[in-house]
Amino acid sequence: MMQKAIMFRAYNGVEIIDTRPEAEISYSNMKYAEELASKRKQKRNKEHKSFAEILSALL
Repeated sequence: MMQKAIMFRAYNGVEIIDTRPEAEISYSNMKYAEELASKRKQKRNKEHKSFAEILSALL
């Protein structure tokens, strides 16, 4: 059986190798959190119409 290892790169450039079985689970959780944050950021960056534009469309 092959043991999996996850390698992380810390903010200061240090590489951390994690060979624990939980490492794969924590890695997938981290990737999910990054994707969720990216989607939320995209939603927040949508252009919003000003109140005047909405009001003029209603009249």
